[in-house]
Formats: sequence, C-alpha cells, structure tokens
Amino acid sequence: MIPVTGQAFERVHVIVNARSRRRGGAAALAPLREAVGRAFPDAVWSPTSGAGHAVALARDAAENGADLVVALGGDGTVNEVANGVLTAAGTAPVLGILPTGSGSDFARSLAIPRDTAAALAVLASGRLRRIDVGEIWCAPLDPASPAPAGRFFVNVAGCGASARVTERVNRRRIPGRLGYAV
Repeated sequence: MIPVTGQAFERVHVIVNARSRRRGGAAALAPLREAVGRAFPDAVWSPTSGAGHAVALARDAAENGADLVVALGGDGTVNEVANGVLTAAGTAPVLGILPTGSGSDFARSLAIPRDTAAALAVLASGRLRRIDVGEIWCAPLDPASPAPAGRFFVNVAGCGASARVTERVNRRRIPGRLGYAV
C-alpha cells in the first residue's frame, strides 16, 4: 500500500489543455474554471497554446512559488506539466491531475475520478501520493542540435511501434475513445 499524506494548498496553478478532446475544447472551459474556482478560489489559470507549451507554463508556475500545479487535460498534458515541474529551479511543487483527455490512462491507474467534481474533491483534500518518475535520453530531436534530448515520464515510455501508435492517435480526426478503434 502506498502511504498517503495530507497537505493544504495555498498557491494553485492550473495548466489547461484547451484542446482536450473529451471535454469539448474551448467551449467547455467556463464550467471547468468555475468548478476549479470553487475548490481553489485563488487558482491561476493558464491555457496552453500548442504542443510543448505546458512545459514552459508549469516550469514558470513552479519557479514562481506554486505549491500545486494541476494538469487539466490528458496524458500528454500530464507529461508536459510533469516535465515543467521537474525541470524547474528550486523545490518542485505537487503535481495534480484533472483528467479530461480521451484516454487519461495515468489518471485511471492512480484511481483519479474522471468526474470533474470528484477529481477536484481529491485535489482539495490535500492527499498526497508518491509516484515513480523515469528519465530517458535519446539522440538529438533537432538535427541542427548536437545535444541529446532528455525527458521525464510518469506513465510509460515507448519507442518504435508504441511511439508510432501514439503519434497516429494524436493526429486522428475522430474524437474520444472511438478514435482508438479506427
């Protein structure tokens, strides 16, 4: 059994994937923001503008004193927020998850409810749980850069066929779980 401890959060920062497929994208943000505001009235809300932006937003939140940085999105958003938090200078804040992705496998593995109100109740309870983090280094992603690329992962790391499947799922045109079957 993983020990669970409690903590009150005072400086909450929510990194929002506005394009999350399960929640209907930007149209669904107002009720989500309202729900987050009820649980964390002073939470800072930062929507992403594209792939990779959550890393910078999370790093900035961590370096500016957030004690809880919440990834509101799917597994990709969680991965980016974790990378931002883990590469920030200073003490890393707690990573929170509000699952709104079509899969949200990592949140499911942690038994985080998919229902927003229930997931917010878990976050607001301040219950902490340690998770394992991996780090992978690979050849430079940019041919112009001689430096190897390093990334953290909190769910799974894949290469080859696994990475290709992930790439295809991320480009699919059919939203939600049906997109996995096609």
